Amino acid sequence: MLKTICLILIGGFLFSSSAEKKEDNYTLFYPKNIPAGSSFDVALITSNVFPSSDTLELYIAPGSEISLVNIKLKSFDVDEELNFIPASLEGVPGEFYKADISLTDSTLSSGSFFQVLMTFKAEYGNSSNLKLYGVFKDGDKIVGNLCGSRYGMSPQDNFLNVRFNFYQPYKNAGSCLRLNKNSAFQVSLKNVSAENLLTEFSITLNGSLPDFFKVSSKSNSDISYYLSINPFQMLTAQTGKYNIETVSPFFISSGSWYHIAVDLSKIDNSISFYCGGILFSKAYIPSFVKPEDLVFSFERNDKAKPFKIDLLRFIDLENSIEESTANRNYLNFVSDSSTVLAQFDFDAQNEIYNPASGVSLSFSNVSFSRSDAPIFTRAPELNITPFGSSYELDWSGGDYRQAEQYILQKSSGNSGFEDLYSVPADNTSERNYSFADQPDESDDVVYYRVKQMNIDGGMVYSDVVKVGQGLIKPFEVQQNYPNPFNPNTSIAVTLLKDTQLEVTVYNVEGREVQDLYKGYLTKGNYTFNFNAANLPSGIYFCKVATPNFSEMKKMIYTK
Repeated sequence: MLKTICLILIGGFLFSSSAEKKEDNYTLFYPKNIPAGSSFDVALITSNVFPSSDTLELYIAPGSEISLVNIKLKSFDVDEELNFIPASLEGVPGEFYKADISLTDSTLSSGSFFQVLMTFKAEYGNSSNLKLYGVFKDGDKIVGNLCGSRYGMSPQDNFLNVRFNFYQPYKNAGSCLRLNKNSAFQVSLKNVSAENLLTEFSITLNGSLPDFFKVSSKSNSDISYYLSINPFQMLTAQTGKYNIETVSPFFISSGSWYHIAVDLSKIDNSISFYCGGILFSKAYIPSFVKPEDLVFSFERNDKAKPFKIDLLRFIDLENSIEESTANRNYLNFVSDSSTVLAQFDFDAQNEIYNPASGVSLSFSNVSFSRSDAPIFTRAPELNITPFGSSYELDWSGGDYRQAEQYILQKSSGNSGFEDLYSVPADNTSERNYSFADQPDESDDVVYYRVKQMNIDGGMVYSDVVKVGQGLIKPFEVQQNYPNPFNPNTSIAVTLLKDTQLEVTVYNVEGREVQDLYKGYLTKGNYTFNFNAANLPSGIYFCKVATPNFSEMKKMIYTK
């Protein structure tokens, strides 16, 4: 049964992810929330689609900020560590590591899926890159690569490029709950009436872990839903007696944090599982279960490695799941209609030893440890309004309880930001702050932001607000990305004022091939997507135009 589930998950991953790139023969997974200085995993899932090949040569070029720790080969019958050695690629600058994967084993025969699991260590810095190149060989002859054959056999054209971002854990993340050997933590709610009961938490796991989270009914033993990490480190949802749909399973990197949400809906008698705001499994409950009849359990057996949870919340959700996702990195849940029924920050043992009314807890062999979860201080929101001969800048919001001081900063003339105004923060209540600034006529564009200095010594910045001055173009358009592209690319446009806008794509002969947008837009950032799947390769031009100004970007489409 496990083998069948793994086959479905791996095959589904590869083919669903490659829907727009049928020539490609891989799926690459990596975490988005990586604490600085930690280890993390990258998973490459592929198969041998070249019957004559006997070896897959994998070339790995980590950025200078990360180091390669080990590589494992995993299939249904193989779980072994691979050797890797320093290597070079002819005509390609940079240092590589090379790992050879023998495909002569019958378990890795043509059409069989397998996983290459690479572990890296974030040594320093806030970001890093990774380049991968895979080539299938028959003896010394190249017969194919991971990117199919649409780019030819040149390594430069067939690199898989990944960029990682690392975050520095904030002090206000506090502590988290650690589940040790043979431990459990169970929560149930009392006197709750919610048509959509959302349970959300942040979690970091280490390798395979069966049934680490369970939702069960006190009165109906048939209703139990489990979350597990299978041997390929994929997140799966299972149930004992009822069908559960696997929509989009997730690869889980050891040591990285993930936001999981479980929505029990009375509207359609369903239970939905999300990771990072994306639905990965859903099941329909045979009969509605009242929220107060449910038990939510975190468990770890004696063979699994410890794992940690943080920021556990139960929410009467009146909005979409996007609201939960937008709040996942903050201690204070901001909503215009949803209500937090119970929240556990795990920053004080009193939270579980003396729980709030309306919550029933039971636990065994748990402990508290320092949290490096991506829990940050919410930044203030900065707004600007022209007022006569000056700009009125005002800001509010953020996590005022954590703030000590606000510093308004300004940048002009392509210079860095400089302090313009500072004011002590009011920690007792949320309030508005404001400052009036005079236009700087010597510069076309000026930028403002608010730096929030926190009590714990950390800082957080508001989004940058851009102000156009004088006779300048009403928008800024970035070069399309990626470029060259196949078949999708995006064009980012920043409007400096409200205006009518047209975004149109032309071929090299000047004929219009696609109208991406035509209409009125308010100032802000916009992204327009162009799909050239039904068009020939070649050069295209994207024209962005307002009634009084236009700009054009050259784009290269390569099949």
